[in-house]
Amino acid sequence: MTEQSAVPTSPAVLQRWVGVLGAVVAPTTIITALCYYFGYVYTRKKLAHFGVDCDALGFTTSDYVVGSVSVLYAPLLLLLVGWFAAVWVGAYAGRFIRSGQRPRLIRTTGRIVLALGAVCVVTGITGVMVPWMTPEWAVVSWVFAPITLGMGGLLVVVGYWVLSTSISDPSAPDPGPTTRVSRTVAIAVSLLALFAVMNSFATRLGDDAARTAAHELWTKESVVSVVTDERLDVPRNMIAETLVEAQPHQPPRFRYQCFRAIVARGDLWVLVPAKWSRDNGFAVIVPADSSVLSVSRSSSFKKIAEDNPQPQTVPWQCPERAPNP
Repeated sequence: MTEQSAVPTSPAVLQRWVGVLGAVVAPTTIITALCYYFGYVYTRKKLAHFGVDCDALGFTTSDYVVGSVSVLYAPLLLLLVGWFAAVWVGAYAGRFIRSGQRPRLIRTTGRIVLALGAVCVVTGITGVMVPWMTPEWAVVSWVFAPITLGMGGLLVVVGYWVLSTSISDPSAPDPGPTTRVSRTVAIAVSLLALFAVMNSFATRLGDDAARTAAHELWTKESVVSVVTDERLDVPRNMIAETLVEAQPHQPPRFRYQCFRAIVARGDLWVLVPAKWSRDNGFAVIVPADSSVLSVSRSSSFKKIAEDNPQPQTVPWQCPERAPNP
């Protein structure tokens, strides 16, 4: 009997391993899904600035997860610092509340915080549900609403914690179902608001990255040339087209210069002209298997570009096609 009781049964072992796998796999899956989503939002907004749909490029899950690093680094750092500060402040505040000093002031503060949190939650819900008449107010509402929702949920949790700690009794029963549900809903509202804020942050970061990349196209040292059998439908005032000397019994080939790469993959390259702008610009997706793409780098190109900082005013397409001095 002793030996049999010492050896766990198969269902018990299976249940234990299922619990371990659930504790590890579930958080990993959630983190991967969040990284994928925010990386997708960032990449989509960045390429949409150039008129390119990221779905047409066939990015993999790994591509979006890697792209989410720049989005999640600063928010996660702030969350860790905030969590560390909240733990320390909560420990000292809990010790002060349990000491029994100024109980009336503490309970009044808890009720005020709880009421303020409820007001913020109602305000945030109103900002989401009420339609705004102008686009400017719509942007304000979608930025303001998640912040008020998140702050409201956190204030509700803090206010409840202050009240429950100030009137807690070791012999008192556990909180009732209504209290537990209310606390869970407040935490869920804060998490949803945090998700909305992160979505707005990823969108803004993708747009800023696209604007920075567009601003640096003219002075970029790495230039791309394309040699292909098929003629590209590109504006002649922005891309230089030359005919490559064809070999006997071979079709003619065309060389295109003044391209800059914004996405470089093994099978597809997304290229834009050095003179790209929102009003006068385009992008081409070139398959690498049917074209010869050459990338060159020269400091002389950058020097010419810096001497001519306004690309729209020069008569030539790009620094590498500048007239010889």
